[in-house]
Amino acid sequence: LEKIFEGVRLEEDYSPKIKDLVLAQGELLAVKSVAFLLQQQGIQCLSVDSRNLLVTDSKFGSAHIIEDLSAKKTQEYFNNFLPGILPIVTGFIASDKKGNTTTLGRNGSNYSAALLAKYLNASEFQNYTHVDGIYTANPELVEDARILDHISYQEANELASFGASILHAKTIVPLLENIIPLRILNTFNTNSLGTLISNNTPNKGVKSISVQKDVSIINLEGKGLLGKTG
Repeated sequence: LEKIFEGVRLEEDYSPKIKDLVLAQGELLAVKSVAFLLQQQGIQCLSVDSRNLLVTDSKFGSAHIIEDLSAKKTQEYFNNFLPGILPIVTGFIASDKKGNTTTLGRNGSNYSAALLAKYLNASEFQNYTHVDGIYTANPELVEDARILDHISYQEANELASFGASILHAKTIVPLLENIIPLRILNTFNTNSLGTLISNNTPNKGVKSISVQKDVSIINLEGKGLLGKTG
């Protein structure tokens, strides 16, 4: 970081490309720290830099994945991975075809994990967060909100699109393509079974109510808009 900022000072230029390189350092520090702590507990593991796995375009700040290249590199890497070793992989970061560091935008870490699950054809994606799962309503606003045991991909996608902060729509897409179940779990409550998101859901009807805050609605009227949608 000192070298990067020295370059910024000399060049007097702080571009989105440089910003992505700076932001990547947090993930790199995190996986090395987690790997070290696990090794202290006797768990054999290795920190893995996802910039060697995921390939994107050069839209710094919110890069788009190049699917075929990313899948090939990920599968080749893990096909040769040592058995019995637990990989701790960085989220949120990738690299373009020239090797420049890129980031995947909001919710990029969950998206990275979903991509790995897809490319490696995982049996289940487990997303550990700070709550026990998805509720019938925001428990901070509704005291008797209940945890949903099971919802469909479509329902989860609708909740993610309309304000449920625990989910992001782009995380669900890679899982849906390979029909990989997603389970939302609580990092701090090992007794919770969480919420399972899968292709089928057992019950019909209203599942959950989401809330969007600070939204303004503008209505446009006029003859020129008659019969036009959107």
